[in-house]
Amino acid sequence: MKKHISITIDPEVLHIVRRMAVEEHRSVSQVIEMAVLSAAQRRFGAGPESSEGVLPVTDTYFSGTAERNDAYRGRI
Repeated sequence: MKKHISITIDPEVLHIVRRMAVEEHRSVSQVIEMAVLSAAQRRFGAGPESSEGVLPVTDTYFSGTAERNDAYRGRI
């Protein structure tokens, strides 16, 4: 179950987060959650023991079409 938190954020950073949320069709909280998870994975690693229940995040963008291989980048 999700938990509620309150954060204080720089207005310029909030502007960027809101813009990303619109572009990615996600909520502001989802964008912040993905950013935190991505930073944690970079800092602490993403080994099998630490990735259970963690959303995998990769640097990518949507170009208007989607192929299975694009999503998995040859991992299948």
